[in-house]
Amino acid sequence: MVGQVNRGEVPGGDAVPVLTEMLGLVGLSTLTQPDEGAETDEAALNLMTEREQARAEKDFQRADEIRDRLAEMGWTVRDSADGPRLVPQS
Repeated sequence: MVGQVNRGEVPGGDAVPVLTEMLGLVGLSTLTQPDEGAETDEAALNLMTEREQARAEKDFQRADEIRDRLAEMGWTVRDSADGPRLVPQS
């Protein structure tokens, strides 16, 4: 499927639904969700700040625990060059 998308050989010519399906198959469906407009609760934002502090201190076990707690609350942490963002899980 990836090869077809790269070569522009997607049935119907629209790669978006195919890519969305592929990302869902590998557990990355939140990448297709827009970040704008999602209301983030204060507790989740505080946890994200704690996670960043743990990462800065190279306490990766604690950072992973916080990420897992955020997931339990319904949030995915999306790390980028601009810093982390919380995205609601689908």
